[in-house]
Amino acid sequence: MGWNTADVHRLASFKAAKLWHDRTKPIRGNKDNVRPLGSRRHHIMASIAMPDDNTVHLKYYDTTLVEWRSDNTYSVFAPKYYTAFVPDNITYYLPLEWQNFYWDRGRMFYCTDSTRKEVYHLPRGARLDFQIVDGKSFLLNAPVAYNIRMNRGVVNKLMAKYEPFLSWAQVVLAVTSTFEMEEIDPSFDKYVASLGFTSDAEYKAMSNKFATLTAEQRNAYWDERYARDAVPFGVGQHNRAVGFYPQGCLRLKDMIDRGDPDEWVQVLHVIAKRAGRYTWTTRNANRALQADKAFEFIKQLVTYLHRDEAFRLERLPKGAMSSVTNGKFFHDLTFTPRNSRQVVDSSI
Repeated sequence: MGWNTADVHRLASFKAAKLWHDRTKPIRGNKDNVRPLGSRRHHIMASIAMPDDNTVHLKYYDTTLVEWRSDNTYSVFAPKYYTAFVPDNITYYLPLEWQNFYWDRGRMFYCTDSTRKEVYHLPRGARLDFQIVDGKSFLLNAPVAYNIRMNRGVVNKLMAKYEPFLSWAQVVLAVTSTFEMEEIDPSFDKYVASLGFTSDAEYKAMSNKFATLTAEQRNAYWDERYARDAVPFGVGQHNRAVGFYPQGCLRLKDMIDRGDPDEWVQVLHVIAKRAGRYTWTTRNANRALQADKAFEFIKQLVTYLHRDEAFRLERLPKGAMSSVTNGKFFHDLTFTPRNSRQVVDSSI
């Protein structure tokens, strides 16, 4: 997508937004009477609506991005689609010249001007409130930014508790560092099923009637499948942005702590599934796992479970951009598996 694909024009006040709404004819034949915010051919991407006489919504793909109110206050919300390509198409939703959105290493920011000297993180679900006074925009709820600094030596001390497992894993991996998928998939399946996720057998049974499911049910299916494959946390380029699944991390810790040889084998299979390198022989798909990768996996697990001890927060000046370093340890995967919910939809 290019810059401002929908040809959106900046609306600098509630009066201007209401005037645009009132002068714009709805799209002919559209059951929702959608009014385009920019070019009419892009009304699905950019539209304008008035839920009441005192509110104007500037929508990006049918989700409110900017809300104007009759007292000339407005709010900016995180966009529906959260990718590096979005800022180019939503910057002109902001009222004043030089205000813009900025994407930096997986994060969306609101910028007061093109110099980016004052920026504010806009995570999913976030909202920034503004007041227009004499043609200037004032941010009313500026979020506080922090850098996350590691406390030296804490994680190394905590890792000592896992030395027996790591020593055992090093011996096993010295003998064989390659695991067939037919061997590790059942171990991983047993692990995620214990967390409430749908097992492979249940998925296969479900796939036979997939065509009969509603769009909502199919989306729920894929959401759970995606979350399931990311448990207990993203590694490297694989599911790196999904965060850590708290219950999955605690389950692995408990399996290691109990010292049961069978559970240790299962833990090693889970590590191989998530952190192993994919290989292929003439007959089977495999995962190759090196001892240093297993050690790093356990280190990340321990760091996450003890993050309050391992890190400290350093408050930044107003408008400063925080570093992404160590931020992943404070990103939780909060998905609840269908089998763990109080009400189970028996239709799928």
